[in-house]
Amino acid sequence: MAGAISLASPVCAQTFSTGIPEPIGARKNAAPPSAPAAAPLGTIPRAPAKPAQPASRANSVQPASLANSAQPVPVARPNSAARPGKPKRNAASTSNVCERELARASALYNIPLPVLYAVGLQESGINGHLQQYMLNVAGKDYLATSLPDAMRAFNEARAQGIKLIDVGCLQVNYYYHGKKFRSVEQMFNPRLNVEVAAQELRDWRKSQGNWTMAVARYNASKHNVAGQKRYVCAV
Repeated sequence: MAGAISLASPVCAQTFSTGIPEPIGARKNAAPPSAPAAAPLGTIPRAPAKPAQPASRANSVQPASLANSAQPVPVARPNSAARPGKPKRNAASTSNVCERELARASALYNIPLPVLYAVGLQESGINGHLQQYMLNVAGKDYLATSLPDAMRAFNEARAQGIKLIDVGCLQVNYYYHGKKFRSVEQMFNPRLNVEVAAQELRDWRKSQGNWTMAVARYNASKHNVAGQKRYVCAV
């Protein structure tokens, strides 16, 4: 991401240790963050029967046992080359349905909108728009074109024993939060997806005392300090 703060940067390190002002900068009109370099899109790996215990939100940091598993299973992807970790613009939705729900959840749960939007861009953002049908399967992004397409990808991953699947606008993790929805289809509903994510951020803010650590814990466990720093600095 152009202008992003490097992990090695003393500015980023100081921000993480001391806490950022509330809210996290004026990011409403920011360009989307670029994801870290990732393996090419196009395959879902075969997973072991039970994944290693990941961070509280398995997204950018995935268990090595999943990422390195053998016998990849092809999955249909949009016919476009991908920038690191993200499909090209012509494969992405420019609908503002996710953004509308961010504004609603911001008011409902008293979360600064720039915080929600910055997290959303990191989770599913492509060219400034959050993606309703984005999935992250064992560390690899898949941008579905519709709900049926998203469900096909999800069901194929589950058939291979993969449990760590992030879904929708704010990439809610199926393994940890699937029971909060009546069905997997509901996890792709922008309002329900954003509300569950917003509730989690609100609860972390209450327990951690500031938005910096709330954002950090949204993605990584308390023992994964390196993962927390990576995520906060990316956001």
